[in-house]
Amino acid sequence: MSDLAEHRPSARAASRPVFGLGVDAVLAEAADAAFAVAEPVERVSFLAEVAQAAVDLGRAELAAELLVDLPERSLRALLHVALADFELRRGRTAAAHHHALQLEQQLEGADRWLPRPGWLTPDDGRLELARLYLELRLDTRAEAALARLSPAAAPRGRIVVGTVRPHRGWDAAVVALRQVRDPEDRRALAERLVAAGAAAGLAGRVLALARQVRVGGAEPSLSRAPFVGVQAQRLLERSAEALAETGLTAAAQDAWALAVDHALTLDHADAVESLARIAARRAALVGDDAGRDTLALAVDLAATAAIPPDPGDPFPWRAVFRAAWDHPGIADPLLANLRGRRTLPPAWCYVLGELERATGQVERARRTAEVLEEAWEADPADPEPLWLAVLLRVHAGDVAGALPALRRLLDRVEPGTLVRLPGDADEVSSLEETLVRALLAADATAEAVSLARTLPDPERRADALHRVARALLRAGRRGEAVALIAEAAGDLAAADRSPRGRGPLSGDVARLAWVLGEADVATAVVDEALAALAEVPGPLAVPPLCDVEARLASVRAAPLVERLRAEVARRLAAADPADRCAMLLAIAEASAR
Repeated sequence: MSDLAEHRPSARAASRPVFGLGVDAVLAEAADAAFAVAEPVERVSFLAEVAQAAVDLGRAELAAELLVDLPERSLRALLHVALADFELRRGRTAAAHHHALQLEQQLEGADRWLPRPGWLTPDDGRLELARLYLELRLDTRAEAALARLSPAAAPRGRIVVGTVRPHRGWDAAVVALRQVRDPEDRRALAERLVAAGAAAGLAGRVLALARQVRVGGAEPSLSRAPFVGVQAQRLLERSAEALAETGLTAAAQDAWALAVDHALTLDHADAVESLARIAARRAALVGDDAGRDTLALAVDLAATAAIPPDPGDPFPWRAVFRAAWDHPGIADPLLANLRGRRTLPPAWCYVLGELERATGQVERARRTAEVLEEAWEADPADPEPLWLAVLLRVHAGDVAGALPALRRLLDRVEPGTLVRLPGDADEVSSLEETLVRALLAADATAEAVSLARTLPDPERRADALHRVARALLRAGRRGEAVALIAEAAGDLAAADRSPRGRGPLSGDVARLAWVLGEADVATAVVDEALAALAEVPGPLAVPPLCDVEARLASVRAAPLVERLRAEVARRLAAADPADRCAMLLAIAEASAR
């Protein structure tokens, strides 16, 4: 195998080269490394990973070459399906037919079938084979594949026919649904069927199925295994969405009406969640007017339960909040409910102000911020109303009005205090970072700089300063950006970060420094990253190195890019085959980003 630095991107490689390699060359190197792994089970595992990566990255030829070296027929069968689907997407029916024939051979093999996730028996493969032959218009072969199914899998075969050929197999597929015992499988298969029926323009049949679901399976085709409760609800909603997505709006509205009626039969939390979800989907697919009335039903039903302290707290209010937050055009019912309350938790008061701002009621939003400030003055020990008021004022464009409250806030909270925005359970950041982002969005860069410098954690401070420096550069204030990026680089060097965390931020700071003409600063950042990763094993070190290299390659920082490529080449040359393969797969993944 040749040294990595000597490779050049293949003429076939369409993805961005990483470390001087295109995807084809990386995957070829990875395959060589996989073949060199001594332990048989581990070797097969790596070969399968390379083959799957080749399919995922659009390199079908390499995946096909590797198939012959995979000893398990279930694994070969699985990859032939992936390759056939890939070729069908490209319109290459002859190549897809070839892989379907190869799949058929694997399914008839004599050696033991080893289960794979989603492929527990050969029947799973035969269902895929039938689907492929139907898509290739080879009906006789499809029927032969279906004939080989076990009795337990035969209903799924009829559903496959109805999904691929709704005009031909719809009625039999609907009857077959009642024979699928697992409720989740039954719902998933039914959702695919209604999507196919809607795409084929079979609005009447999709609605007929929805009506059967709505009455709990009273009609014969679903009587023995009806869809009930939440499962029925999700299928009704999916039927409406599928019809709307294909432009069958009138039928979609009829299906949504069935879904709304059914939602009202569910228990309280599920009913509110379903109605809010329907409101959001109607707004997205049809328009705000269609979703607003449904959200009003959800709000009225949610109002029978106490409002929680935070919009992100468990059902039922969370679903109502999310629908209105994502689609402010339908938020009027929630706004009316919140305004009609004598008191509101601070988080909900903030939501009220943000929704007012999003719907063009900026002065009302500012008055809501004043209410939050008054709430803090009544209880100064709780800083939440004050920082929410500051954030709301900044978002509403009242930076000058926010500054006095901001100064009072910073005098009373510990630096680096972690906060979570109302309704956002996943995103936690420091108070200063949250406000820096808001100030930058309002073009208040001077205030953002001052606040960023107060962050006690060097990494968070570096990230905030980098954000401000980018904003300054966009505003044409290059000199100030230069000073800040140097400051950010110094903070980055002092940060204690995990190996994975060395990539994106180091790459961002080095890239901006290079763009600003500060080659020494960019070099120092790369030096620090390389030193920090020196003792980290190759498979863990390569992803962050890819992150840094990608960012610097995008601004043609050739000297630094070459240093990073040389470091990876050194690691690859010294690695054993397993580590080498793992590193090359990470590079291949990065090259496709």
